[in-house]
Amino acid sequence: MVRLTSICMLSALSLFILSACNTSSSPPSPVDPGADTAWRFFGHDLHNTRSNTVETAIGRDSVSGLELLWEHTGVEATSTPAVVDGVVYFADWDGRILARSVEDGAEVWTSDVSDTSISASLAVTEERVFVGDQAGTFYALDR
Repeated sequence: MVRLTSICMLSALSLFILSACNTSSSPPSPVDPGADTAWRFFGHDLHNTRSNTVETAIGRDSVSGLELLWEHTGVEATSTPAVVDGVVYFADWDGRILARSVEDGAEVWTSDVSDTSISASLAVTEERVFVGDQAGTFYALDR
């Protein structure tokens, strides 16, 4: 019963956070070509489209010319990263939340938040980074 209650509470909290990301009073519209280019949470938008229709720099003709800019090495990270305002946010299996510069991978900040792994994807708002760990604990960090 305690585990079920924790799952229900975490689910309710997740829905609350996602609804806070959408500040309009109407239901979310289909993907808007003029929408925010930030990738704030899993799936890019509330419809989980995994598509940024505003992206025009990468296309069928230019993809073969892409080169590695930087990489993160170390502990495995399997969460979907969030990219907001030039910073990529992700979690790793050592229980850390990492923020790195999109430009060069330089550390913006790292926070050791959990003794257990974090494989969940993060949600990022203007002020906070949200994520849950494998033990069922939910975290909110300042950006």
